[in-house]
Amino acid sequence: MKILLCFLSVFFIVYQGNSQEILDLKRALQLLLENNFDIKMVQKDKEIALINNSYSNAGFLPKLILNGTETFNRNDTKQQFFDGRVREADDAKSNALSSSLLMNWTIFDGFEMYLLKSELQYKYQQTDLLLQSKIEYKIAELMSIYFGIVLQMKKKSVYQQALNYSKERVKLAEKKYQIGSASGLATLQAVVDMNVDSANLMNQKLIFENELLKLNSILGVDIKTQYYLSDTIRIQQTFSSTDVLLKVIEKNNKELLISQNNIAMSLISYRLVHVPNYPRLELFGGYSFAKSKSEVGLLQSSKNTGMVYGVNFSYTIFNGFDTKRNAQIAVIEHDKLEIERQNIINELTYKILSLYNNYSNGLNLLQLQQKNIEFSKQNLTVAFERYKLGDMSEIDLREIQLKYMQAENSYLDMLYQIKNIEIELNRICGKLNVD
Repeated sequence: MKILLCFLSVFFIVYQGNSQEILDLKRALQLLLENNFDIKMVQKDKEIALINNSYSNAGFLPKLILNGTETFNRNDTKQQFFDGRVREADDAKSNALSSSLLMNWTIFDGFEMYLLKSELQYKYQQTDLLLQSKIEYKIAELMSIYFGIVLQMKKKSVYQQALNYSKERVKLAEKKYQIGSASGLATLQAVVDMNVDSANLMNQKLIFENELLKLNSILGVDIKTQYYLSDTIRIQQTFSSTDVLLKVIEKNNKELLISQNNIAMSLISYRLVHVPNYPRLELFGGYSFAKSKSEVGLLQSSKNTGMVYGVNFSYTIFNGFDTKRNAQIAVIEHDKLEIERQNIINELTYKILSLYNNYSNGLNLLQLQQKNIEFSKQNLTVAFERYKLGDMSEIDLREIQLKYMQAENSYLDMLYQIKNIEIELNRICGKLNVD
């Protein structure tokens, strides 16, 4: 019974140590949105902008201020009057108490408060666009890493298959050597090639493990977490033409939308410059209370209570041409943003055309490389059978085997390259999502 329990315990520990979480792309995207540190920081910026986007922050609401002061004095006093009287007091005490409740409300400020509220709204929209842009960049980065791991898994299978072929070749070479149909040199060469394939497989496993570390880093999870990715690299082929893509970026590209939002804010800045050209009207009102006592002086005590209210009007007649100078600067800043927008459109157009050409050409090359794999695999199968019959040398067999591996790896590299182009085109067009 004890032996059985020990066996079950050991099995449970081994199973736990080797267990891996199955991770698909949808789950990876969920983890990214929940845990990625860069996304979290931009989300905090959006929260701040939302709090700032209020009517009170724009100056619509009145200000209510409560003041209160009480002072105490102890003085040696000597007072001499015009009629000759003299009044003296040592250590005379006096105190004064005052308080007030004042309200100030700006009724008109040259439309500044309305412009400031619009500016706060645009700033909030800016943080929202920046958040969407950051999410798109991180999704694109995650997808590239994710499919990169799938690529390394496929390559690991290629090297594992090559090693299996080499092991079989070593067995055949040893049998031939035993029956005297081949020299020991053939066996040694087969062992050398097998060791090379073993080293390639070990290096590939290392690359795969490092890619997993990169995946955990962007997901914001424990770096040592192990995953099993049961996925393949699929090409969507959903891009009809460059004209359609160029129209899509005008509506969806976040970089272009951010630029347009900056231009809208620059127009508000231009209007804010002209606020001093308008008068300013404020209402104020309040209640005050004052009380004082003194042991010496003209008054023994006094008390004042009452209300104060009125209107404050101001108008800047001349401010040293500050408004004119600031208006000229605002126009230049607006022009700069327009130039920046045109530059963004130009760069996006170049990217779309270049990526689309590479994408289309890559699809054609992918078909050719897929055929190369089929032919290379058939060639390797025939060559291995000929080797078994002694109709092919080790060198020729190895060369055919290497060409097959090269065809497999070239196909996988091209597939991954096309997938990255597809991801980038979707990101530029604002079509990356978690679905």
